[in-house]
Amino acid sequence: MFDDYNTLQELPKCLPLFQGLQSQFATRLDQVMLHYQGSIILSIRLNFLLGHEHSDVIDRMISKGIAKGVKRIELLFSYQTTNDPPSPYYLDQIEPYTFPFAFFSETDSLLYLHLEKCHLVAPTTDFSGLKNLRTLVNIDIIASNLSSLEYFCNGRVVHKINIKEAHMLSKFSFRGSIISKRVGLSGLKHLTTIVLDGLSECLRLTVLPLLFSEYLQLEDVTFKNCSITWELEIISPKLRHLNIIDCAFEGKRTPDIIIDALNLSSFEYSGHTKAFYVKAPKLLNVFWSAAKRDKNPYLFGPIATLNQIENLALILNHSQVNQSKPVFVI
Repeated sequence: MFDDYNTLQELPKCLPLFQGLQSQFATRLDQVMLHYQGSIILSIRLNFLLGHEHSDVIDRMISKGIAKGVKRIELLFSYQTTNDPPSPYYLDQIEPYTFPFAFFSETDSLLYLHLEKCHLVAPTTDFSGLKNLRTLVNIDIIASNLSSLEYFCNGRVVHKINIKEAHMLSKFSFRGSIISKRVGLSGLKHLTTIVLDGLSECLRLTVLPLLFSEYLQLEDVTFKNCSITWELEIISPKLRHLNIIDCAFEGKRTPDIIIDALNLSSFEYSGHTKAFYVKAPKLLNVFWSAAKRDKNPYLFGPIATLNQIENLALILNHSQVNQSKPVFVI
């Protein structure tokens, strides 16, 4: 473990003094790794505000760790203290360290990766590393060329991340129970596609207001395996593709789903069909799965009233075939 600056009462007042402190720390770090003769390195924890200027030292440390079977890497380059004093002005001038995806191959042993204030550049298409990774903790994502990001958390705990500078990011996939208080999305202003999987928080109060008021370029939205406890109201003039897949409707009163999307062209729905209200004059393609083995008064939902549909796919079970057929207006 390499941890120094958090033991200081305060950081130096000016950048040249802090750069001297950085240089001393980086030199000691390099010497320790150079003289380490052990056959195994299980864990690396670097907790000091280093950056791009010290890439050679950090790269050598990571490379040696990988060669010796490291399973846990923590690169903590953010300035955090319990007393929360004002951060020195020069911290924003430190160029972030670029994480070396190229160092990792299909034989690496890494299970846990924790990054703070690292610059991420999307790896090449033939990248085969990090196959054993089980936990990713990424506090600050600074990735100017990143076009897509997937964040999956199988447990109830969602690690806090903050997407600050990702101006090219257009696609974001998230799987976890809570997103509103754990994921900072200020860097997603150009987002066009989002997939939200497994959310258990109230979509109406915490998610929808953010999606369709902050992300004005959003065109493709998917809710999958989410818990819907309140009325779901989706209003967006930009939205083109909407998917609501296997979401759970909870509460004594089944929530309604209201869709008002002027440019919506495709809609996919699967699950218990309840009360739907759809205003989508350009809707042409519908995939509708109502194959649930229970009495369903809204079997065909609103689709019988949408006379502009050109492509319709229905999935029903045998018992539903004998129910009243919808009357479509051609």
